[in-house]
Order: sequence, then C-alpha cells, then structure tokens
Amino acid sequence: LSPEAILDLGRRRAVGRVLAVWNGDTLLLRTAAGETMKITLMTPPPAVGEHIEAVGYTETDLFQINLTSAIWRKTRAVRIPSENATDISADDLFLDRRKNRKINSLLHGNTVRIVGIVRDPAADRSMRQGFTLKSGGYSVPVDCSTILSAIDNLESGSRVSVTGVCIIETET
Repeated sequence: LSPEAILDLGRRRAVGRVLAVWNGDTLLLRTAAGETMKITLMTPPPAVGEHIEAVGYTETDLFQINLTSAIWRKTRAVRIPSENATDISADDLFLDRRKNRKINSLLHGNTVRIVGIVRDPAADRSMRQGFTLKSGGYSVPVDCSTILSAIDNLESGSRVSVTGVCIIETET
C-alpha cells in the first residue's frame, strides 16, 4: 500500500504483548501472529510485558504500518511465539550483505545480543537513561529506562554483552 492508502485505513486495532516502551509515549507490540507494531500513545504507556489491546490511526514509516494517536487497555494474555536472543554484530545492524551502509530493518522488534565497549554511561539517571555501546566502529545507543539498575555501576571502558529488543526508530 502507498503511504496515502495506509492513512486512509483509518482507525485500527492491535492486540499483543508490549516488548518495549520509550520516550514515555511509544511502545513496540508483538502480536499473536509474531508481527511487531510501533504504537504512539495519547495516554501513559503500559508496562513492558503487559498484554494489551490498542486502537489508533494508521501511518507508515516506510518500513511497516504503525498506529498513532492510540489508546490502550489491558486484555487477556495472548499466546506469542517464543523467541531466543540472536547474537549480532554492529555490522549486522548497519551494513547489508554487500557491506554497503544500510540499516537492517529486519532486526526491528527482535531480541538481539551485542558485545561492545561502554562509552558515555549515564552519570545522572534523571537526565539520561542509557549509554552508548561502541562495537565494530559504530556507536549503538542502549536505552535502559525499563531497568535503570542495569547502569548503576557501569563504567566507561567496560566490555559488556547487552541483550534486548532492537528498535529502529525512523521518521514517519
């Protein structure tokens, strides 16, 4: 569908489990079909792991269909396909198979594990909620807002393995 046709779809509903929450108004939902959907909320977000039903207007970021101006409510647990973490390198995130620079949108919503060196750990949790991971010559931002204790004793220069949901955020 074209971006215009997606906008014309109007309000839609999505049901699933919350994989990640960021910016205080955005979440990533995994549906029973195993698909991921970015949802921008008009209300405070649910907790990571909650099973919800969200209703909002369709839009696209040219990679997938998202919901915006959405509201949500808790729902019965939805059976979500299980997923193991995939070990990746920074090259897997930022290069295609021919080694040309390209963001790998196929990793969006997947649980990944990446190893690197801590740079710029959050000194003041009220201001920052994560750190930058240097890996393979790239800087990968790591958001720890749902588990701030993970960065309590983190020191610059430490080698760490980070496991989490990969979020590729683009403009609409």
